[in-house]
Amino acid sequence: MGLSIATVQRMFGASLVASVGVWILQGTMMDSVLTLIALCALSAAIWGLSERESTLHYLNLTGSGPWNLLA
Repeated sequence: MGLSIATVQRMFGASLVASVGVWILQGTMMDSVLTLIALCALSAAIWGLSERESTLHYLNLTGSGPWNLLA
């Protein structure tokens, strides 16, 4: 059982709030956008790792996936 969708929404919302905070404090939109990208990627990675079984299945990274092609 992974993270609930409400928790994931809070993580993405916190990413947005932090990004707006960076925009206000730094005064540049580029820093804000880069912060938003980094924090959303981190949130997505945490969400994906919390749902490890289904994530690996949908990415076809199971025992019959692309790793067998390299072996």
